[in-house]
Amino acid sequence: MILEIDVSKTIKEQNLAFKQGYFHKVLSLIFKAVIISLPVFAIAYTIQDLLQGYKDYLEYLIVNVLALIACFVFFDSIRNSLKMEIIKGKNIEQNKAIVLECLEELQLYTVAESFNYLITHKGFYQKQVTIIFKGQDILINALHLSRGNEIQYKSSRMQNELKNNLEAKLKVKRYTTV
Repeated sequence: MILEIDVSKTIKEQNLAFKQGYFHKVLSLIFKAVIISLPVFAIAYTIQDLLQGYKDYLEYLIVNVLALIACFVFFDSIRNSLKMEIIKGKNIEQNKAIVLECLEELQLYTVAESFNYLITHKGFYQKQVTIIFKGQDILINALHLSRGNEIQYKSSRMQNELKNNLEAKLKVKRYTTV
C-alpha cells in the first residue's frame, strides 16, 4: 500500500503533503502539540519545585535542557524528512524518460503514475520514493515506512543515489543534445 500524495500542495510547499482525512489531520495536530508541550510542562514543574524550595536546580536544568533538545531534534527530523529535493532538468517528457531509466537501474518499481508524478516502492524494506515533475524541475523524496505505512524516517541514501543518478544522466543528455 502507498501513501496518497497531494501533488498540488506538495508542489506549492515543496514538502511532501499527504491526502488525509479529518481524523488523521486532528491526530497529527495532537501529536505535534504533545511534542511541543512536553518541554513546556517539564519547565513548569521545575519552576514549581524551585519555588517550593527544592535546592538541587542543576539536576532540573540538565533534565529540562535534554528534554528541549530531544523534542526539537525529533520535531526537526520529522519536518526534514518531508522536504522535496529539487533537480533541474529539461522538460517533463524527457525528465520522465530519464527518471524511469534511473528507477529501473535502482530496481524501484512504479506503483502509481500520472503525467506529473511517480510513486515507487522497493520491496521488503518499504521504501517509498515520490517523484514529481514540475516544468523543468524534478522534485524527489524518499521515505522508509513501517508496516502500518507510517513514516519512520527519510531514506537519505536512496534519495542521494537517485539524485546522483539523475544528475549524471541529465548532464550526459545535455551534452548530447547541444
